[in-house]
Amino acid sequence: MESEAAGPELSRRQFHLGLLLVALVGAVLMASHAGDEIWYDEAYALDFFATGDWRTAFRDQHAPNHVLFHAALSLWQTALGRGECRVAELRALPGLLSLAALPVLALTVARLAGATAGLLAAFLLATSHAALGFALQLRGYAPSWLPITIAWYGLAVWTESGSRRGAIAYALGGSVAVGILPTNLIPCAVIGAWAAGLRLPDLLAKEGRRRQALAVAALLCAPLLGLGCYLGDAAGFSRLALHYHTGLRLGEILGDAVGSALRDFLWLLPLASLGLGLLGSAARRDVSRAPQSPRGRLAWVAACA
Repeated sequence: MESEAAGPELSRRQFHLGLLLVALVGAVLMASHAGDEIWYDEAYALDFFATGDWRTAFRDQHAPNHVLFHAALSLWQTALGRGECRVAELRALPGLLSLAALPVLALTVARLAGATAGLLAAFLLATSHAALGFALQLRGYAPSWLPITIAWYGLAVWTESGSRRGAIAYALGGSVAVGILPTNLIPCAVIGAWAAGLRLPDLLAKEGRRRQALAVAALLCAPLLGLGCYLGDAAGFSRLALHYHTGLRLGEILGDAVGSALRDFLWLLPLASLGLGLLGSAARRDVSRAPQSPRGRLAWVAACA
């Protein structure tokens, strides 16, 4: 991270110490779920997708198979000694992946809006009731956070400088995220289209506009490579995609979402207000730059998200 990425309000040392504290808080809170009993979807995944050869996850496409994570879980069990691992040891894999997402998220938001906002974003992810509910589950939801945040960081770098490394980070992160869960195409498409919209005017102003536009389109499509993880049972994946349905009703989903939000509401609202206030203050100090520059607009989108 460049020195300015940490922002003027915190030194590099302070940022790193804050990030370490956030990671420790996250680890302590996640540890409280390490002994949670295996529930139905986790047991099903262990029995059908993460037992035996790791390649099994690629050969059988029916819900609820999160291919790349279940393949990794199978390798994790082999490394620990298959049949000898305890629940807490199994849950350590998604827990480590969840913790790894915290510094990547902090660095991403710090690059866009300063170190204080970066630490705040990581703190929110580490302590949110909804996030903690998924962090140690033997499912692909929490492990998706790491590749998605890597993709977001890559796009932040690419948007600012057109860096090829940033584009590669987005392509790899997005592909892995989609390989874990096909619906991760949605967040990848959102951040991809948003970053391309910020970068495209500059690219089209240069020579070879058609070539530039094709390059951006290719970048946006890169996460589709993750669908290759489902080709081992293409027929099964097609049936799943065409005929999948859930037994949940809209009212149940909305009730769950509202309930989870209310559990975090008392402390989430003040912190969210603080984050928006910091961004607003920065914009007032430098009105000419913050709203119009790619970095300024990215910061506002991040705050809204």
